[in-house]
Amino acid sequence: LWKSERLQYMLQEGLTIWDTQLAEYYLTAQQHKYAALRDIAVNKYGRPERSKLMEDYWKQGICTSEIPIELVLQDVMEDVADTEAIYLQQVERAKKMGMFPILTHKMEALLATVEMEYNGMYVNQQVLEENEDELALNIQQLEENLHDMITPHWIDEEINLASATQLSWLLFGGKTTKKVREPVVDSKGNTTIVKSGPNKGTIKLGMYSKDVHIKGLGIKPLPAWKGSKEGQYSTKEEVLEIIALGDPNHTAVKIVNQLLKLRKLTRELNTNYTGFRELIYADESRVHPSFSHCGYGERDAAGSGGTETGRLSCSNPNVQNAPKSNISTVRKYFVSRYNNGILLEGDFSQIEPIVQAQISRDPQYIKDMIDGIDTHVKRLAMKERMDYNHVFKLCKVDKELEWVDKRSKIKEFSFQRTYGAGATKIAINTGLSVDEVKDMIKNEDLDYNVLKQYNSMLL
Repeated sequence: LWKSERLQYMLQEGLTIWDTQLAEYYLTAQQHKYAALRDIAVNKYGRPERSKLMEDYWKQGICTSEIPIELVLQDVMEDVADTEAIYLQQVERAKKMGMFPILTHKMEALLATVEMEYNGMYVNQQVLEENEDELALNIQQLEENLHDMITPHWIDEEINLASATQLSWLLFGGKTTKKVREPVVDSKGNTTIVKSGPNKGTIKLGMYSKDVHIKGLGIKPLPAWKGSKEGQYSTKEEVLEIIALGDPNHTAVKIVNQLLKLRKLTRELNTNYTGFRELIYADESRVHPSFSHCGYGERDAAGSGGTETGRLSCSNPNVQNAPKSNISTVRKYFVSRYNNGILLEGDFSQIEPIVQAQISRDPQYIKDMIDGIDTHVKRLAMKERMDYNHVFKLCKVDKELEWVDKRSKIKEFSFQRTYGAGATKIAINTGLSVDEVKDMIKNEDLDYNVLKQYNSMLL
């Protein structure tokens, strides 16, 4: 379709497109993500009911190519008529709502991503294979090093690094049971002897379950890390990341940093090599990712797909999420499809708070952005009723586990608040109490009063 002569001629003449589904998504404040043409034509835009004959054929498993051509052409003409009627009414709605200029920009953006999907990204498969082999070797060496580091602090069997339970015992201590062979004793406590057979005269042995206490590496868990089972604690990524910020000379911190590195490399291997290879079109050595503008899209093997905020998303593969060059070699296998060509990358820093400050025109918010204030630390300082600089030191300089954890929760509060979540939902997702969240909202509204007024105007 992208190479259609008619489409290209239309674009060269300065005309553009109008996607009724994309327009409906924005005209409904990003609520209607799956605007089916036939449904909204009848239910919202006053079009007559359509014949169900085509749908009846499809339900019977009959392909469109096998349906009588007269019926197919009639259905296509009705699609065109519905699309035109919807388009004309959407344009009028957009103009009345003051959204017509931004929707025309969105259509241009849609055209851009269609061309991007068509062109794809060229992959140097030789570099990919070399990087994959190197990565697999690094993972193997890292696993061996980790086992060497852990063995002196572990029980006699090899630890399973993928077991959350065993990692909890290693870091925080715990108790388990294991089967052991020990002498059988009689009712008086005397060791019994084998009376017959080839082992006659030797001590009789039996299998027993024995409690084994694991001392652990001395990490004191925070209450929020408590697991569902008694005596066990979470070893999720966010917990390990907090532990990793501790004393670099502590054995547990050394092990956790290596474990985080192992998880990262394993994830990179599975996502950017093993799963990625299946998406390469061999005849052209390119991948053709799918971009979604409407907050939905097919999920790829890594779970990437649509967003809930309307931000452009990508899948199969998610080329928007390739690791940075300073921490990974993934981007090295993406090269220009042109001889002597180059690839350029652009990104924004703190785009959400900057845009929020700008459109709300809150003077204090704008000043904080200009001054480089860490908004998460500021919110935490307001919550704790402490000096910003002191809290910043605890979180970012001293990196005390308790305060790093607190800032992580506040960070979640910040993003959810920005996108309109209420106190109850924020409390559920952050582990903070509803009263704590309400108090934080109150403090923020006092500090960013103009932002509060702007948000209330939107509701």
